Amino acid sequence: MKKTTLNPRVLVVFLMMFTAPILLFSGVTLHSADANQAERLKFISMALHNVTALVCLIAAIVHMKYNWKPILNYVRNKKDGLLKYPKELGAAGIMTAILSLLAVSHVLRHH
Repeated sequence: MKKTTLNPRVLVVFLMMFTAPILLFSGVTLHSADANQAERLKFISMALHNVTALVCLIAAIVHMKYNWKPILNYVRNKKDGLLKYPKELGAAGIMTAILSLLAVSHVLRHH
């Protein structure tokens, strides 16, 4: 009989693929839920969001561990690495900064 084992690299990728849409859905549900809406829906969304965020984060860390050498080579390689895509690198940095500032300003405005 053939022994079947899980491929941890593939498992990690699938975990990230499956948890990302759940994070998106539960995050939008949490954000758009009014105080007047059912508390049960808000609690379910929060629990789902927290658990899938943890699973996705752990999977991302493990994914980086498995791919650490290629990631370092990509970062260090000046010809074919990050600097090969200066527009995309700049756009990603600006988008991340804007989204982070919007999130912080939203929290500070409502609390």
